[in-house]
Amino acid sequence: SIRLLGAAFESSPRVPNIDLLPPSLQLALLLATERKKGPSSRWYPYIRALPDAPPNAWFDRDQDAAAAVTDMCVTRFGFTAEQAMVLSGEMEKTNSELDDFHGLVERHLSGLGITIDDLRWAYGTVTSRAFGNDGGSIGLAPGIDMMNHRNDAGQPFPIPSKTPIWAALSVQLDADALPTIDPNRTPTLLDATWPCACVIAEKAGSAIDLEPGQEAMISYVAEMQPTKAMLNFGFVPEE
Repeated sequence: SIRLLGAAFESSPRVPNIDLLPPSLQLALLLATERKKGPSSRWYPYIRALPDAPPNAWFDRDQDAAAAVTDMCVTRFGFTAEQAMVLSGEMEKTNSELDDFHGLVERHLSGLGITIDDLRWAYGTVTSRAFGNDGGSIGLAPGIDMMNHRNDAGQPFPIPSKTPIWAALSVQLDADALPTIDPNRTPTLLDATWPCACVIAEKAGSAIDLEPGQEAMISYVAEMQPTKAMLNFGFVPEE
């Protein structure tokens, strides 16, 4: 768990307490650790379905690929030359910071066996798929995070499984409330301790009916800067 990883960080004053790291980086460490477990991880079916290459603009370190990304931003998404330079700098900065952080992980948590490729994959997966932000709580919602973006669609929200749907919007999950699971029993929706993430099909704030075969979509962002959208998602929403 994150708390157990935190104990390892606290063993050296030169390494920050993991609780002081950005939540996205904490979650990335946890995801990388679970991925290393393979089929023994309870999250294995979900992790196995995740793409090997997250869509983040910074993920491909090849210089030609990075140049192609910035060129595409100018020609397709209308970036100015200044915005393209900022994006290029942020891509280099992200990779440099991940290299530095992996050095700490390798020295002080070598038992986890997390390589730089593991860390980059996990951080890319978190920043491109997770819900929440570094200013509060953040988490991955298996299944929902595979839905495509539409600007006027709704956003996922968490509820305890026994909460009536009509009361869902008034419920707040405690940030420290993690699922408690008996490893010998498959959890069900009747388990009150198992939090759920839900989506209501909607358009511009109003619920809509979906026809059979019609795609359910969600809104990824609200007023995100184009540079940040490229860094996180690998595309810039039309809005």
